Amino acid sequence: MIALEERGDDIVHVLDGEPVGAEVHGEIDAARRLDFMAQHTGEHLLSQCLLAAGNLATVSVHFGDETTTIEVAAETAPETVLADAERLANAIARENRKVSTREVDREEALRLPLRRRPPEGERLRIVEIDGCDMAACGGVHVASTGSIAPVKITGVERIRGRTRIHFLAGERAVADYGRKLALSQALSRLLTCGEGDIAKRVGDLAESERSLSRELRRLRVAQAGQAALEAVAKGRPLPAGPAGGSLLFVSGLFDGFGEEPVKAFVDAVLCGPGRAVVAVDRSPAGIRWTVAHSLGAGSVDLAVLMKPVIAALGLRGGGRQALVQGAGSDPAGAEPFVEAVARALSA
Repeated sequence: MIALEERGDDIVHVLDGEPVGAEVHGEIDAARRLDFMAQHTGEHLLSQCLLAAGNLATVSVHFGDETTTIEVAAETAPETVLADAERLANAIARENRKVSTREVDREEALRLPLRRRPPEGERLRIVEIDGCDMAACGGVHVASTGSIAPVKITGVERIRGRTRIHFLAGERAVADYGRKLALSQALSRLLTCGEGDIAKRVGDLAESERSLSRELRRLRVAQAGQAALEAVAKGRPLPAGPAGGSLLFVSGLFDGFGEEPVKAFVDAVLCGPGRAVVAVDRSPAGIRWTVAHSLGAGSVDLAVLMKPVIAALGLRGGGRQALVQGAGSDPAGAEPFVEAVARALSA
């Protein structure tokens, strides 16, 4: 099926691949239909409960394959209101109240206590949850509220000055609980703790990782000074080029060294005059590079010099007269980049 159209009172399914006049066999996906029936009735129930719990009026609804969303006319939805609405919805669902439909003319519909103003039309279909909700709706619904239990709000987001509420109902909510229970149990085994301690254990691990990262960064910054001394000792004097005088070319290639240690390396190299430095930090995702010099304000402009190099090697970057920085997507491009910079400085 490639399209669904309304032609008068008929619903037309447009198919792809069969010639006009061919006989086809259609079959309703019963499980999917029942799932969406539960979500649709669940939306009616939860919309009424949101209205009752916090005067949150529904302004739009979206039914997806994984979640259903209700947008309410409020910038925020307090957690207490959402919790009250969810509890009320589940209480009504457990009571297995009857869900009925009937058709009425518009004049009669306007006299009914509908949750929202009905759409235009001479005849309207009314869906009623016994003693709870009444709304004009042309969709398919379950026969009683027991089929939509449990109802679970799974997320909230702000959008266009409104609040969007995600929820699940019926078997969809049960399946979601099963997935999350399996995940919780797997994490419990992995972290060797009870399910109630998972959040604390993960928090402890995250803090430990942050502490180790800080210590590693400190050690690498300290290491950068020694690396700079060794790199300067191995530096290459370049013939006079755009720099207009003697120049010591210093380079450093690193693997996952980090932004702060690389900066410390560059700063340490530039402590001496007449130097140009290239530092490249490689990772599986690519390279991050820095080119700088200590030749003074009136010397070579790296922002200009590096433009053709960056373009020729397919890199990204830019900067100012004495410092340019950027990145590339190919880790193997580190060495060619260093040599390209050396050629540009001595050309």
